[in-house]
Amino acid sequence: MAFVDSPAQLQEEIDYALPLRVLCYDAAEYEKQAERIRKDVRSNRKGLSAGEYLYGFRKGSRLLPTVTFVLYYGEKEWDGAKDIHGLLDFTDIPKKLREKIANYQIHVIEVRKLVDTGIFKTDVRQVFDFIRFSKDKGRLKDLMNNDLSYAYLEEDAYDMVALYAGEEEMFKIKEKHKKGGKVDMCQGLREWMEDERNAGLEEGMLKGKAEGKAEVLVLSVESVMLKFKVDLGAACEGVGTTVDAYFKAKEKLR
Repeated sequence: MAFVDSPAQLQEEIDYALPLRVLCYDAAEYEKQAERIRKDVRSNRKGLSAGEYLYGFRKGSRLLPTVTFVLYYGEKEWDGAKDIHGLLDFTDIPKKLREKIANYQIHVIEVRKLVDTGIFKTDVRQVFDFIRFSKDKGRLKDLMNNDLSYAYLEEDAYDMVALYAGEEEMFKIKEKHKKGGKVDMCQGLREWMEDERNAGLEEGMLKGKAEGKAEVLVLSVESVMLKFKVDLGAACEGVGTTVDAYFKAKEKLR
């Protein structure tokens, strides 16, 4: 079966003019094929009609079918057009005339909506699964433990995962888990998740300390106001702070 499968187009954000862009991609592929045919036809002139030689295309010349798949992995549900007609303004255009205007459909695969990624037989499946479960660290951990394919991930697939995650740290630790052009995603992701967990704990501790200080300041000021029957300004001055600092501390506790 002769077929040209164009490179998949990856989309994280919605391009509302995408049908036009895909149409141009596919048209460019057909034009590239046609150019090769023209060179071949004109180098073998024997038996050509005037039109065949002029346009470089025999009556029996054929182009290989091509299709472009768009892999959309953004969090927002795709709400853009999926064909050229979806971009056209048909206001006041009679239905019969509208039906004569050629349409062009595009194929958008919403990665996050895929129920079964088993249809993909390459590392694309692992990449898609990571994207699908990127918000669920528990599911990611299960993937790493149960799918041995992640232990032998192609480097470009690993890079795509790291790029999607937006984690510079994943690129830094890649070399530690790389062997023969493949990367042990299991170990790499475990290390990344552990770093994330530690960073989260550290951030939580710092936040806790900040909130603790804010709580002490607010309680001190309000205790002075209550005990000595003074206004806010006097209470703040009495505990060695300012009214502005009091309100900022109060805001942190909300």
